[in-house]
Amino acid sequence: MEQGTLYSQLKKNKILPEHEAAIIIKQITSAVEYLHDHDVAHRDIKPENILIKNGNFKISDFGLARVITDV
Repeated sequence: MEQGTLYSQLKKNKILPEHEAAIIIKQITSAVEYLHDHDVAHRDIKPENILIKNGNFKISDFGLARVITDV
């Protein structure tokens, strides 16, 4: 996949091979795990907020993100 967003790639290619989907899910899951380990909730993960660069998928747009604190 080229640079841009996951949304733009899905719109352009219409289909995502299973092996590519597995790579994306693994990377995004790893990123979410990192955020949760640091008490951060993103709250807006969607294809438009997944950036692609050099075959790596990164979460962007932390405008709705919040630090989780004990109540």
